[in-house]
Amino acid sequence: MRPLNALKYGAAAKPVRVTLDGTCDDEVVLAVHNFGNAIPSEALQKIFDPFVRGRVQDLASYPSGAKIARGLYVARAILTAHSGTISATSSAENGTRFEIRLPRHRAAFV
Repeated sequence: MRPLNALKYGAAAKPVRVTLDGTCDDEVVLAVHNFGNAIPSEALQKIFDPFVRGRVQDLASYPSGAKIARGLYVARAILTAHSGTISATSSAENGTRFEIRLPRHRAAFV
């Protein structure tokens, strides 16, 4: 999840929104949201898989030469090690949103 990618691939006339929500007692939520071409659902289902590099020129709705999913597998592994999660949603109507959730308190190790 790179905010610079949100700028690069987002719609030029619409803002990129980065939010950090710490209002919940149990977790902190970091989100990056932009508008632009939606990530196709078939690609969205695989972007956190290991060794997946979607060449966007193969996906008609994305700009030529762009790459998706680079580093997202590693990001998910790091977040999982810290009892966190990462997820993504994308549609033409609602834009693309990557969300990281981390527990506010470290889990006890047994």
